This record gives sequence, C-alpha cells and structure tokens, in this order.
Amino acid sequence: MIIKTTLYIISLLGCVTMFAGKATAQQRAETPLQFKDVEVEGIKFSWRFASGRLFCQLEAPTTGWVAMGFNTRPGLAGTHLVMAAVVDGNVFVDDLYIVGPGDPRRIEALGGALDLQEVDGNETHQSTRISFSIPVAPTDNWRKKLTAGVTYDLLLAYSTHDAFEHHSRIRRHIKVVL
Repeated sequence: MIIKTTLYIISLLGCVTMFAGKATAQQRAETPLQFKDVEVEGIKFSWRFASGRLFCQLEAPTTGWVAMGFNTRPGLAGTHLVMAAVVDGNVFVDDLYIVGPGDPRRIEALGGALDLQEVDGNETHQSTRISFSIPVAPTDNWRKKLTAGVTYDLLLAYSTHDAFEHHSRIRRHIKVVL
C-alpha cells in the first residue's frame, strides 16, 4: 500500500510539473529579457514584451524630437504615435493619434488616458534616446493591440528641433514583426 501511494504521489507531482512547464504563446513571447531591434537610416528602435506591456527604446542621431508609431495598415491615418524630446535633461512626451496627414491629435484630447509608463530619456551632443512602455491591450479606440509575432507598419522619425510642431527631418515607414 505504501508503494502504491508513493507511486501515485510521484505520478501526481510529475503531472503538476508537466502542466506547470507548459507556457502559452504569449508567455513564451514575453519571456526574453533581450530586446529585439530594427535600424533605419540611423534611427534605432528596440522592443520587448513583458508584464502586459511593450517596452520601447528609440534612438536617433539628433538633438531634436524623436517619434515612433504603430499602425495596422500603411499610411499615416490611424497611426498611434509617441513623440518625445529631451530638453535640459527633462523628457517631454506626446501620446498621439494621427487622424490624417498633418492632423495628429493628443489621445487625451480625444478622450483617452495617457498610458505611457517608465518614460526616460537622455541627450548627447549628437543623439537623443528615449524609453517608455505602452500597454499591449488597447485602452481606447486610438491605440493598437500589440501582439508578439504579428506584423505592423512602424513609423520612425526625428527632427532637428525639440518643438513637436516642427516637421521631421527623416520619416520612414517599415514593416516590422514584433
């Protein structure tokens, strides 16, 4: 009887261990601590999934603003855009939705909440680097659901000026698999 009970307990422990060892696709996608990255014309965008958020880093060869945005289709309209500038060591960010070309609007003004967290940044005499996180599940109609392994249109841009109203020096749209 002791041997049967012991074997039964070992068998149960084995099942629990096997069950605990199985991870969902989303959990596996969120596991890596290393960032993935892409670089276009000196603009480097890095990202990783963790704790229901997408952690982003953006660096460009400028002392002006930098920007990145996600869309599920080509073009500016419908893009969720994050712009940031570092001025005198302070980081300024805007969380925007592009209604159409030349018509970016603050998500807060559209009725959404500012969902950027872990905002940080620095600037050297030749580059600006920012980092932040955004939720992977949209909290309103102006953000995108972000899923590991899915292709998005990524907008990367920068300006030589800190004022967000100033036009970009470089703006590129590329396909990226998160």
